[in-house]
Amino acid sequence: ANLRGIDTHGVARIPAYADKLSSGAMDPAARCTFEMRAGSLVCEAGRGLGQVTGAIAVERAVELCDSQAVAAVTLRDVGHLGALAILGLPAAEAGMIALICQNGPPLMAMPGGTKPAIGNNPIAFVAPAGKGRPPLAFDMATSEVSFGRIIEAARIGAPIPDNWALDIEGRPTIDAKAALDGMLLPSGGYKGLGIAMLVETLAGGLTGTDPMRTGNARSLPSAFGGFVLVVNPALLIGAEAFAAHMESWIATYRGSGAGMRYPGERAAECEAERKQRGIPLPEPLVASLTKLGQERGAPFPAPR
Repeated sequence: ANLRGIDTHGVARIPAYADKLSSGAMDPAARCTFEMRAGSLVCEAGRGLGQVTGAIAVERAVELCDSQAVAAVTLRDVGHLGALAILGLPAAEAGMIALICQNGPPLMAMPGGTKPAIGNNPIAFVAPAGKGRPPLAFDMATSEVSFGRIIEAARIGAPIPDNWALDIEGRPTIDAKAALDGMLLPSGGYKGLGIAMLVETLAGGLTGTDPMRTGNARSLPSAFGGFVLVVNPALLIGAEAFAAHMESWIATYRGSGAGMRYPGERAAECEAERKQRGIPLPEPLVASLTKLGQERGAPFPAPR
């Protein structure tokens, strides 16, 4: 995640994951099980790390799509999935489309709300973008900004824009710490709220997983619900026809103005650069990781 520039969902999450694993709320040795039901896969994740289970779920769906056009996987009691689009990249590399979403504890409210109403349930999709181009990779929280961005702003003491969150009284705030105790605003108002409801229907309704049973937004629940959908264009329209269409509309998009890039290009450039230079870490995070390493007997290496 850090390599691709998604610093809020990478190394910064290690302290929270470590706490969940050491307390037993999450299982470091979880063995997820898959059961085929009516052509789709049901995964019991056993509160294992989401990045591991999510990757396995996408892999299984891609395997199914060798012989069927569409494959769905539901993930029950899965750990935090992290940056969702990253999980879908192997599907795009196999010439397929992946849609991934995860529900979460209530975090968002419309203006005037006095308590969180629904999670900022993230959703992502990944698709091949044409020969020689990095995959199209779109990933968004349904709130105006991810909760991780609020956490990071609070960590470094930075103000936030007044359209990101409400305080505990339901008033717009630029104080990140007040936002942590308050509510996030949905992206695009009722439109973001509607997408959050779609995610809750798919990732929550189809798995029966309520993250509120195992924590809240600030404590990071140990069990989320997830949903993965993989589509193989080769079995629907044909690989060449699909590739031609993707290349055509992306060329139109990129040609609409100077410097136009599609989602995923900037992340791919960042990954190439950071593989050479390393990833930047803010001092408060380095201090937190250093302290964690001392407590757990696994020293954190001094940054360059």
